[in-house]
Amino acid sequence: MNESNNKGKEEKSNIICIWKKGDRCNSCKIKDKLDCRATTKYRYLYRFGMIFNILIIIIGIINILRENILDFHFIYIFLLIFVNNIVFYFLIIKQYIMCRHCPYYNISTTLIQCLNNIIGLKLFFKYTPKKISMIEKIIFIIMESIFILLPLPLFLLSNQYLLLFLYLFGVIFMESILIFFICTRCANIYCNIK
Repeated sequence: MNESNNKGKEEKSNIICIWKKGDRCNSCKIKDKLDCRATTKYRYLYRFGMIFNILIIIIGIINILRENILDFHFIYIFLLIFVNNIVFYFLIIKQYIMCRHCPYYNISTTLIQCLNNIIGLKLFFKYTPKKISMIEKIIFIIMESIFILLPLPLFLLSNQYLLLFLYLFGVIFMESILIFFICTRCANIYCNIK
């Protein structure tokens, strides 16, 4: 009897606080060092940067179509590749490589409760609290690079250098917010970015 009580207490103590309700956060000793509840202004700044970059890409495509700078087929192929890359990257690659190793991934049994940027997506993979493998790191770096660099030819081939500068500024802004303010306070010890 006593052994089963100890086992139950052990299991309860293994549940990390981000999986519980936030009513105990005020008494947390590390609440100023760890961001468990996605309440910081930096999350909004990161999302602002993401929306800013999406708008820059849309403006670039509208300019190209309006001025007839590039062939319509080029734009169609670009959009097809870009949208497929976004869907494939966020639904499969990022979730498999990054999310399933993160403790925030295990908060819900059906939807991602991410502190970064993909809140509300369906969970496709089992939570795996272990270090990310070298192959996963390489795949993540390649996919992240493709995701970031894919719009560059659009701006370069159409001579839209101001939009290119704004896009690069937005990418640097987003990555700076992520690396220096969000990731430093995140509980995911297995993250590629840390």
